[in-house]
Amino acid sequence: MLWFCKKKADFTVRTTGAVILIYTVWAGNINAIGVKPKSIGKTKPITIVAPKKLLFLPFYNEAANKNFAWLETTIGHSLHESAKKKYNYEKIDDSDFSVYFINKGYAASDLYNFEKIAKIAHDLGVDGVIYGTFKPDAGKANVVVTGKILSVIDREIIAEKTITMPVSAEMFESVEEVSQALGENIKNLFYPSDKGALTRAAVLPGWGHTYKQRKTWGYIWGGFFWTAASFTAISTVQYVRYTILYKNYEPEHFRSASGGVGFQDQTAAQAQFDSYGSSIKTWGLMTVIGLASVTAIYLGNLFHAYFINPDVVANSGLSATNSGAQLRIQIMPEADLNRVATGLNAPLRGEVSLVWRF
Repeated sequence: MLWFCKKKADFTVRTTGAVILIYTVWAGNINAIGVKPKSIGKTKPITIVAPKKLLFLPFYNEAANKNFAWLETTIGHSLHESAKKKYNYEKIDDSDFSVYFINKGYAASDLYNFEKIAKIAHDLGVDGVIYGTFKPDAGKANVVVTGKILSVIDREIIAEKTITMPVSAEMFESVEEVSQALGENIKNLFYPSDKGALTRAAVLPGWGHTYKQRKTWGYIWGGFFWTAASFTAISTVQYVRYTILYKNYEPEHFRSASGGVGFQDQTAAQAQFDSYGSSIKTWGLMTVIGLASVTAIYLGNLFHAYFINPDVVANSGLSATNSGAQLRIQIMPEADLNRVATGLNAPLRGEVSLVWRF
């Protein structure tokens, strides 16, 4: 929608009432500070999202070899240093974890036990755990290191890397290689998985989309499903109701002197039977349509939840919401060479746009 207006000395403008107010305030600011008009934008406020919590466990020294004890914390520290440059997250303090670990009576071997690690993650309220193990090979000329990343919400290993490092000065470079390989996959903790979305969508239509941060789509699919489910439930109840009424309907009848039985009003009785029969047929059809709709919407919800891209950013500390309405207002001078040459004030052009993303 466009409006064109002129700026005169007495602030007289020829435009709609809404633009008069915008222009007057804007022009006043321009005259006061002596600057040219510029674009102004109005969007939804930025939402501050709590950063994910990650736990970097000491790598389990499987052979309890003291010569390689330095690797226990070095690998995790190197991973953290590499990841924090790309992602915004909160790292569980090593000293806090040590106090918890000792107080709970865990052993070193529990650092590579999936169930124990899952329990630790639950207790500490973290979103992801980076852990692993290492041991010398049979010839003790190399060290085999295995690192893993556990997604707590999905309860599955989302990345795993095994590398063999020579026992030499090159070990430090190999530690960096392991850190970078696993660090590249830490991003998977910030991006909802397709499998997780599918599972949630199967349990509750719309939940999978919400899990992928596509809330508007979640509301749409959830609304469609429950509307169809409600329609189907009502249709089924009505179908059963009229079926029972049909079976239990007994028109008034009489018994003749000869022992015969007849209806008091044959026409009315037949009309009532026909009415019940018609209702049964109608609501039966509605029930079938409802069931078909529920099935189609449910399957569509699964398909869409699996394939839709998550609406997330690499740095999860700040993310502007990408769904819903966004209003943008722009006010700028209209290019007019004749007015510039004659010294007249250039008219202003106002533009209002509304964008709905979902």
